[in-house]
Amino acid sequence: MTINGSRILLLGLTYNINATDLRNSPSARVAELLPGLGADVRGAEPNVPDGADTELTVPRVDATPEEVATADAVVLLMDHTRFDLAMIQQHAAWVLDCRNRVSGPNVEVL
Repeated sequence: MTINGSRILLLGLTYNINATDLRNSPSARVAELLPGLGADVRGAEPNVPDGADTELTVPRVDATPEEVATADAVVLLMDHTRFDLAMIQQHAAWVLDCRNRVSGPNVEVL
């Protein structure tokens, strides 16, 4: 898969699991860098309230089956308990799992 022109859904952008703070988050840095490589990036972060003053540089979406299925790649950066991991594995074309929480033929674990 090439990054340029791909739609990438990032799941979990906070510093720690179930946290509400994006400060110093390595996940936010990933969200910042991918668009520079030509990716159409969206981020799902259910723990940070809408309208919160954040440094997030990508559009926020909910991790719905439709959003997951539309992405060329889903990257699980933080495995919040609010994410439906079984749904993600079922609907995603390809998953890069940075937390070792999802398995299947369409999943690569980092």
